[in-house]
Amino acid sequence: MWEGLGFVLLAANLLVLWDIVRRPVDTGNKLVWIALVWLFPFLGLLLYLLVGRGSLIRVQRAGRSHY
Repeated sequence: MWEGLGFVLLAANLLVLWDIVRRPVDTGNKLVWIALVWLFPFLGLLLYLLVGRGSLIRVQRAGRSHY
């Protein structure tokens, strides 16, 4: 049972890391989120899903509005 939960957590973290890397935003923001997800897998995943994804989307949209 625990192996299955570990696999799900690993898969979710890899998807989150991929989502962070593919966004065209500031490298500093990306590095902070990557470090959080890598160092604190469960907490970093939750924080990114609750706070980070929305903030990176807002930063991405703000950057595009200047062109």
